[in-house]
Amino acid sequence: MTLKEIFFYRISPVYLIPFFLLLLYSIIIEPNWIELKHQEITNTNLSSILSDKKIVLISDLHIRNTGYREKQMIKIINDIKPDIIFITGEFTGRGRKFENYKIMVSNASKVLKQIRSKHGIYAVFGEGDLYSPSTREQILRESLKDAGVTVLSNETIDLEIDNKKLSLIGLGVTFAGIKNLFNNTRKPDHPSILLSHRPDFFMSGIDALEVNLADYTELGTNDWTWQDNAYWSSDSADVYFERDGKHTIRVLRREDGVAIDQILLTPHDSVAQYPPALSSEACYRKQDGDILINTSDIKQSNIYGSWNMDTDNKACDNSMLADLPDLHNKVEVPDISQKNYFETTFDSKRGVKYHLWLRMKSNNASATSDSVYVQFSDSLNAAGMPRYQINRTLKDIYDVEVILSGDTHGGQVRFPYSIELINLLGAGIEYDQGLFDLRFTQLYVNRGIGWSNIPMRLFCRPEITQLHFVSE
Repeated sequence: MTLKEIFFYRISPVYLIPFFLLLLYSIIIEPNWIELKHQEITNTNLSSILSDKKIVLISDLHIRNTGYREKQMIKIINDIKPDIIFITGEFTGRGRKFENYKIMVSNASKVLKQIRSKHGIYAVFGEGDLYSPSTREQILRESLKDAGVTVLSNETIDLEIDNKKLSLIGLGVTFAGIKNLFNNTRKPDHPSILLSHRPDFFMSGIDALEVNLADYTELGTNDWTWQDNAYWSSDSADVYFERDGKHTIRVLRREDGVAIDQILLTPHDSVAQYPPALSSEACYRKQDGDILINTSDIKQSNIYGSWNMDTDNKACDNSMLADLPDLHNKVEVPDISQKNYFETTFDSKRGVKYHLWLRMKSNNASATSDSVYVQFSDSLNAAGMPRYQINRTLKDIYDVEVILSGDTHGGQVRFPYSIELINLLGAGIEYDQGLFDLRFTQLYVNRGIGWSNIPMRLFCRPEITQLHFVSE
């Protein structure tokens, strides 16, 4: 067989027909073929409130216009005559031009205004709802409010349904938001449902103090300097410990490259009383009551991922711990599985207020964004509540009956009879779609209505979920 014959044999139209038919199906038919899925969830507490109620869950609407898919969604939901509707984020497409974005928000509002629910529509935002400037977010919030949608921004509310109380917890997707729930001392008083765009956020996002190289003027420096927090955050760098003895401090990557040579925990009461060395940006000499850690003394076995010991002629002891620059991978939310960090132990006194300072410099990246997260093994705030504790997630604080989520689109493009999937969204796929028993709670992941990045779905139809809560 000649090369010409092989070439034409391999691209024979006969063999391309099934491919093009499948492509047309995935672009034209399946994205508009919404499945109404009935999902039973066994939970006695929620069943006592919702057993006779029609509960609808939708997610990832990605409304760009009011086409056939949107009209089908409205009809299917209204035919159910739901008592409550939950939406777990991503209302519009991502219009780069402001005018295009406003049109999509307007279309989303028009669609949602046509949906009826006896006890209301409750929602949380996804990343796509927050990616743009705050003016866009505000426009979306106002449009959703006008459409009768209550957006929960990292908060807990109580609903009264036929004289019975149900708690709703709305979990956002930003670290600034998640900290509100870490700080919140108001726990759900009734059986609770958590709405979370990301399936794993409730059990993976951790509490931490942000420390940024730039100051409140948002100006950075390329030299060594002392910093104790981030200019965008109101979090305090004051920490307490509930016992005498050894404790652990952990420093994790946040953004770009950071170098650190000294860590100070000082009991001085006010900024005016901090030793002059801090204002002069010089290396610090320990005083009575201080806890001073030179990173040159940290054992190699306590250094993980991209952090490395390096030399610098301006560093204390000419030594520093440096995180190699990673300009394209900002850690938006510290995660329990994060691999880039270092840690060490120190001794402290019970009940003493310590203020944290880090001596930092930019490690060949942007000084205005170089930053880290800091955690402790058992730190407390002034009220005696746990703060910035290592590996402490929201699931360690809140008891929830069920988590309702989306984000993954179910993979969007799947292969039948296979657990493998092509995830066009780029979201974590440990919890891709359906119901999961997490031992401490149950998680349901909705496949979503719209599409992300590529306008297609394959063996992964858009989904409207009707939830049925039953007793054990």
